Amino acid sequence: MTQIVVATIGAVVAILTLVYNRRKELKIKERNIKEEKYTMFLKALISARSGEKEELANITSTLQVINLIGSSNVVEKTSNFVEIMTNNKNSQISQSELYNDMIKAMREDLYSKKYNKEFPQKLQFVIFK
Repeated sequence: MTQIVVATIGAVVAILTLVYNRRKELKIKERNIKEEKYTMFLKALISARSGEKEELANITSTLQVINLIGSSNVVEKTSNFVEIMTNNKNSQISQSELYNDMIKAMREDLYSKKYNKEFPQKLQFVIFK
């Protein structure tokens, strides 16, 4: 009887370990995909902002992917930033604040809230020419 209990406990522990490891692997894959898409969006944003018109299509397609895979906070912050970038009434202050909020949301989605503790409070959207 004891052998059956020990074997059952061992099997349950083994199954739980497999399930845990599989979930961890899936989270890592999801994070890698999000990281790639967020990076693509930011690179396309910089290219388009510096005058490369062909990047506008890349921004649009990457933005659609962000709307699909991003957390609700990332989608909201990205939408706010894109709205002010496409609006001619934007100011440098509000642009930088929204950019900062978007980057923080992306970092939080990828790495958790604790990763943002030491994040600069004033990050600016700057393009060097």
